[in-house]
This record gives sequence, C-alpha cells and structure tokens, in this order.
Amino acid sequence: MGAGEGGDGGEKRALGMPTVARIGPYRIFFFSNDGVEPPHVHIQRDRALAKFWLDTVELASTTGFRTHELRQLERLVLDNQELA
Repeated sequence: MGAGEGGDGGEKRALGMPTVARIGPYRIFFFSNDGVEPPHVHIQRDRALAKFWLDTVELASTTGFRTHELRQLERLVLDNQELA
C-alpha cells in the first residue's frame, strides 16, 4: 500500500480493531465483530472517520471528511482492495 503502512507505529492496538494498513495520515481498519454487515473498512484521520463497503466500493457513512477527501479515500480503497 505504500510507505508508512502496516504495523501499529508503536501505538497500543485496540482489541477487535485490526489495522489493515496505514497510508499517509490514514489508518484503514475493520472491527472483527462486524459479522452481520457486508464486507467494509473504516478509514480514520485524526477525528474524521469514513466507512466504505467493499463488494461494490461505495461510501457507507462519514463524519469529519470533506467531499474532495472522500473522493481520494474512495480511490485509495479501489486501488488497494486486495489488502482488505
């Protein structure tokens, strides 16, 4: 996925929230107990959060991201689906 990805960067990892990758300022993760929903990932930057469905990449929900950044995040998910 690019430089700075993977690992937890020395941070304490929350149980049930494995990090898939880190790309730039973004942490891409999932909740291990989200079994009733279709496959998806969460993307976090600071306090902003977005959720993208994976079967057909589509924004499911967001708080704190601007529209232009959400378009970039959608492209990021599309370009890296093999990691999810």
